[in-house]
Amino acid sequence: MNDRTESETKKKKFLLVTLEYPPQRGGIATYLGNLTSVLEDHVDVLVNSKETPFFFSWMWPKWVRLFFLLRSKQKEYKGFIVSHIHPIGLVARLVHLLHKKPYIVIMHGMDFQLSKRNAWKKLLTRWVLKSAKLVVVNTYHLKQQVQKFCEISDIQVIYPCPQERFFIPNREKVRDNIFRLITVGRLVPRKGHALVLEAISQLSEDLKWGMRYTIVGDGLSFKELQMRSKELHLGGVVTFARGASDEEVVHYLAQSSAFIMPTFERKEDVEGFGTVYLEAAALGIPSIASRLPGVDEAVIDGETGALVTPNSIEEIRQSIERYMQNTDLLNTHGNAARIRAEQYFRPNIQFEILRSYVS
Repeated sequence: MNDRTESETKKKKFLLVTLEYPPQRGGIATYLGNLTSVLEDHVDVLVNSKETPFFFSWMWPKWVRLFFLLRSKQKEYKGFIVSHIHPIGLVARLVHLLHKKPYIVIMHGMDFQLSKRNAWKKLLTRWVLKSAKLVVVNTYHLKQQVQKFCEISDIQVIYPCPQERFFIPNREKVRDNIFRLITVGRLVPRKGHALVLEAISQLSEDLKWGMRYTIVGDGLSFKELQMRSKELHLGGVVTFARGASDEEVVHYLAQSSAFIMPTFERKEDVEGFGTVYLEAAALGIPSIASRLPGVDEAVIDGETGALVTPNSIEEIRQSIERYMQNTDLLNTHGNAARIRAEQYFRPNIQFEILRSYVS
């Protein structure tokens, strides 16, 4: 392809500018990887890296480097897609001001909360959002929040989706009459691991020793959770799996009976949705989660899982007991979760919404 043809091809595309992208792990990276897998003919990617750094280390504001970078790119592309409103969205807005280059903002719950930390950030956030060609959010709850925050001409909900490896048809379950409970996620207080340990400790002895609870992940709470597990005499029940690979995560989930992550809000650190609930759902596994906005869009109470009051150890215990004692209910919710994931939460279904905006 000669330089002219390559330049003409780029002009037909949008440039996704992001701090997180595969092979990085995490919800945002997975979300954007799914986006480009569906719209690969319409989107190029620019990721902050050692080869292409977005920020200066020696001057303020550091994002001035990204500003010059996007100005140099603006002639090559139809527009930009940005995944962090500050500072990438702000830079895209400045380039738009100078060159009328359209931009699309992708925003998740945490990003929105951080964008409102003070009056100055609120002002800049409104300035960025109001001029965007499109604002994409990951839940209807966030859409309502953003609409209350400022008037936006176009806002669309595109849900996070499990990666294809989680859709395993006819998965083989372990047949040893052990109820296998699992949590996958960072070991931080708000994920609710400690609440699950307390709830398990309150189960009857027969139920307690008829189950296994696997905690997959790592983080600041590891030692605290390990110590609490010992204090509650759950050494024979609880297993920690730190540093699990992507393939191992799928394996652990596939062998489980139910998923549990009773998150709770903690200042600005909130669970905006929880893709991991859908990863479990794709495998036919129901979830026990907290009744929180956004989370209740990933798990449908009484249909694909059970929602509990945040921080309620009693309701967590009751939900575990209900699934352990009612295999038909467990299977019914698991099957409903799998069907819902397959019908609605595939990248080619969710991200197709964007095609008309970038074509």
